[in-house]
Amino acid sequence: MTQVEKIEEEISKLSQEDVDALRQWFQKFDSAGWDRQIEEDATSGRLASLASEARAEYKAGDLRDLRSISRRADSGTATSDYLPPSRH
Repeated sequence: MTQVEKIEEEISKLSQEDVDALRQWFQKFDSAGWDRQIEEDATSGRLASLASEARAEYKAGDLRDLRSISRRADSGTATSDYLPPSRH
């Protein structure tokens, strides 16, 4: 049995209250890892090309309305099918 399978088995024995507490802990744990990765990527310059691209699109007026993307995400519709505005 793998370590993950052991953890899964133990989680299945938890009360709902403990599962809720575990969920909250894991969300914080996972978010902290994500934050560290983004910080490392930003510090190392790995995000520089994305930032340059975003600045160029902003200067060109080629922007997307994030509110519409957010509404689509809230409705359960995949955001990957969102098409950017056509260029003039």
